[in-house]
Amino acid sequence: MRHDRNPQYTPPEKDVLKVVMAATRFDKLMLLCYVHTGARKMEVFRLKWHEDVDLKLGTVRLGTKKNRMKTTVYRKLPMSKQLWSEMQWWYDNRKHKDSPYVFTVQQGRYEGRPFTYRRTFMEYICTQAEVTPPFGFKALRRFFATSMVNKHGKPMTVAQRFLGHEKLSTTEVYIDNINEDLREFADLMTMEEIEEEDQKEQA
Repeated sequence: MRHDRNPQYTPPEKDVLKVVMAATRFDKLMLLCYVHTGARKMEVFRLKWHEDVDLKLGTVRLGTKKNRMKTTVYRKLPMSKQLWSEMQWWYDNRKHKDSPYVFTVQQGRYEGRPFTYRRTFMEYICTQAEVTPPFGFKALRRFFATSMVNKHGKPMTVAQRFLGHEKLSTTEVYIDNINEDLREFADLMTMEEIEEEDQKEQA
């Protein structure tokens, strides 16, 4: 059934920074993976050392099955200097050195296992940072795409490659103010010009 798509919330940069700064260093690394690559939630949860994270080349490989053939499609992306630095620190200081996974549960019943969900994490960290409304992992993906296009002026196709979308139209859904580049053209027709056109037609 077709339905209207409700607009989804994209947090402002100041709130994203507050959340990142409120996190522990381990959680900060996870958040940076989303903020600096536009990754999907499970793409980060499934990251493995060496296989997906190459510290020598400074790259991260993300994979998803969200495609027509339902096969895993990978994309290799460069890590920012900050993300690489934090990733290197975690590799040297990680608690579960025998695990191939980058992110493992640090304590409790499932300690040492890779994350499969963190249902209350984002709400908790937003509360700690005094950020309202709270937002989730997918909002960070929208923040990445919006910042790349609107703030840094990168082509939509670049955002598409980072996000791993087959269609450019899918990327457009993630970006707020997609028609900002049309503003200068919209302003060309002022109210005075419209009134002049009406007067000419009436004459």
